[in-house]
Amino acid sequence: EVIFQCTVVRRATAVNCPGTLLRVGRKHHPKQKQVITGDSSPPSKQLVFEQYIIPMSRLADMGDLKMKLQNVSGIPANRFRVCKKEDIVTGCGEGDNISTLTYTRV
Repeated sequence: EVIFQCTVVRRATAVNCPGTLLRVGRKHHPKQKQVITGDSSPPSKQLVFEQYIIPMSRLADMGDLKMKLQNVSGIPANRFRVCKKEDIVTGCGEGDNISTLTYTRV
């Protein structure tokens, strides 16, 4: 079994951040129920980071990982851009290791 640590980055909308974006510019009445639809607001400039830990079999492929991410995040699998995160450490300094994060599309 292989365990993947996945970070999903998406733009904030009224659907995935209802507590903050539905209140902007509107009077909020706590007893009044608001209906949230997929087109209720345009995406904001703010990003939402969600982390998931997903155990998979060693025989699983990228399609299986995307389907599991779709099930937990609600984002269609064909919308994902999967990248691999690498932390490259160089020994350029005296006693100090300098590290660089790189993201490579898979």
